[in-house]
Amino acid sequence: MLYQPSHSEIDAVISRGIAKQPKLTSRFLRASVILATGALTYGGNSWQCDSQSHPDEKAHTVDFHGCSCLDCFSEGAKVGGAPFCKHKLALLALNEIAGAQIAARCVGTYNGCADFAHLRRAVNAGLLIINFPHNRPAVATVADPRDHIPTCVCNTRWTLRGQRPADEAELAKLLTWLDDALKLPPVIEAEMLFRRGLADGLPEADAAALADELLIARYAAVDDAALADELLIARYAPVDA
Repeated sequence: MLYQPSHSEIDAVISRGIAKQPKLTSRFLRASVILATGALTYGGNSWQCDSQSHPDEKAHTVDFHGCSCLDCFSEGAKVGGAPFCKHKLALLALNEIAGAQIAARCVGTYNGCADFAHLRRAVNAGLLIINFPHNRPAVATVADPRDHIPTCVCNTRWTLRGQRPADEAELAKLLTWLDDALKLPPVIEAEMLFRRGLADGLPEADAAALADELLIARYAAVDDAALADELLIARYAPVDA
């Protein structure tokens, strides 16, 4: 099974797409329906998307570069000469969501046993590390304390927006792993945000404020105020503890 993005993940990436390419607004909105209904599937060799307007038709074959649907050949779907039908936009949006998951779960980089020994001590909730093998593509791997070497999840590539699955097949591998991976507890999400803020040069108070904002948003619906306070207090346990 493939990971099904949440509505908030879908809304965030679709909103960014519309802001960048308002011409494609209607196609982006239809792409959001594709994502929400799980119409994109991976058949082992290619991504397929069921036709929304003609359910009885054969599924469209889609990749990061194009799609077999008729709209992909229309002028209205082209930006800078490249086609962007709703099926392709949905797949690209899914890749962006996958990249956001990598960023949220990444606890560090791995360049050998010494790094992994340190990273294994991180609280594990389906966390990833980025491995940079010599003269080979980067690899997203699991920082599992039970393993002595990293376990490969998928190959990744660097983009200006961060690490992304290297291609369509690697995207499917990551989404398959994410479907079984533990969800990130809000406290760990906040701790990771706090540590990334420090690494980016933010003062400790500013990094903590960002993390607190995340936790407050996560626990806004918690009825037990004492529980919410307890979670806030316990937010920054040292990784080496």
